[in-house]
This record gives sequence, structure tokens and C-alpha cells, in this order.
Amino acid sequence: MKNNPNQKEKLENLLRDLDDSDKIKFYFSCLEGDLKKQHEISKKYGYTFEINLERSLKDEFIDIFLSMPLKHAKNEFSILEKNLISAADIAIDKKMFIREYDIDNISELSILDYEITNSFLESYANIGFTKKMVILKQAHNILTSAGCKNTAKEIMELFKIELCDIILGDLRYKLKHKEMQSQKAKENASKPRHQYYEEVMSVIKATWDKYPNASQTGIHDALCSHYYGKVSRNALNTWITKSGLRPSKPKKYSSFQLVFPPIAS
Repeated sequence: MKNNPNQKEKLENLLRDLDDSDKIKFYFSCLEGDLKKQHEISKKYGYTFEINLERSLKDEFIDIFLSMPLKHAKNEFSILEKNLISAADIAIDKKMFIREYDIDNISELSILDYEITNSFLESYANIGFTKKMVILKQAHNILTSAGCKNTAKEIMELFKIELCDIILGDLRYKLKHKEMQSQKAKENASKPRHQYYEEVMSVIKATWDKYPNASQTGIHDALCSHYYGKVSRNALNTWITKSGLRPSKPKKYSSFQLVFPPIAS
């Protein structure tokens, strides 16, 4: 089955129509693969989506998310992450039925600890929790029951980080990749595209590395002579000035010769 372009268009329209509360719920339903919740929210706004065995709404959603301007996408991701973390306590304890207990003695604490390797691990693995998440949450409950409130709070923070990684990890990775690509594009765009730029820069660096007392004016004149008819005087002056390669001003300038690395010879 091929990707239906109408489905993507409908999803874009739905995301524009959703109010802030439903948008957050729909984002999470896509990322978690919750088809029932996706259908429920979509139907509320008059949309229906076909079931695609090769491409889920999560794939469509991530594509649309990444097509946003980078700044907007990062802001939307930040909102997602904050909402997920703030909802973690309520969502986990209500939906997953994880209990907390009042502990009167060490014996009761040992019995509670035993449950980690029994029904808890099995039941929560079935709803998508990793073993690490189950143990962190149950450790939080045990420590809370034992009165270790501060450590329990820190354990809960680790649990929330793990929860965010599970639900938002794929989107975070792809958003980070987009940010890196954008940064690389900016860096490339900021570089002069002259065919001799990289070569000239290597000569400037090599010359100042060997002759740190060489003057900028002297290097500029020497480069103008060597690259006469290939690079303009103004371009060479701009490249030298913006290179950031110039050493500290010496007490006395000295004579020098241009140094040509192998790639520039």
C-alpha cells in the first residue's frame, strides 16, 4: 500500500484545527501508537484516517513536525516534553495502577520489594514500559512508603527522563539531526565559494604558523602577487581579515616567504 497524499493533507488540516489541549493529546497518541485515541480525537474534529500497514500516523506526524521551521519545531517539542513530564505523575498512577503503600516494618518492605520481580514486571511490560521504567517507578513507591521522600523524588525524576526517551526519543533524534543539518548549511553558506578559497586559507595559516612575525599587509601583498588574475585584491584582504588566523601583534615585524602546504602547491 502506498502512502496516501490525501491522508497527510488531512493530518496537516487536523493539526491546524486542534485546540491546545487536544493537540498535546493527539501528539502523544501518534507517538505512542494509540490508534483508539487518534480515532477519538480525529472524529471529534470531523476527520477519519485510513489504517496503513506500512506507514502509521506517527510517521506522518513526525514528517509534518520536521517540515516546520526549525525554531518552531524546537518550541513545539519543548511544549511536548514539558506536558509529558507534568502529566507523568497523574497518567502513570491512574492509568497504570501502580500502588503506593504504608509500611510499618522492614518485613512489610521486603514483601513489597518482592513484587518487583513478579506481577509488576510482567504486567507493565505488556503496556510498553521498559524494565528500567518499572523498577524506577516501583523503587519510587517503596522509598516513598519507607519515608525516604527526597531520594524518592530524585528516582521519580529519572523515571520521567526514561519516559520522555521512550515516547519522544525518535522525534528528539530526528529533530537534533535536522538542527545539525541546518547548522552545517549555515556554516557552508557563510564560507566564500571561490575555487581558491580553501587553498588561500591553507597558505595563510601555514605562513603565519611558520612566520608569526609576518605582517598582514606583507602577506596580503605576497598573496596578491601569487594569485594575480585568479583572486582579486579585495577578496584576499577580506579573507585574511575574517580568517581569525592573524597572530598577536609582534614587537617587530620580520621578513617571510609564503608557505605552500602540499594541497596548495
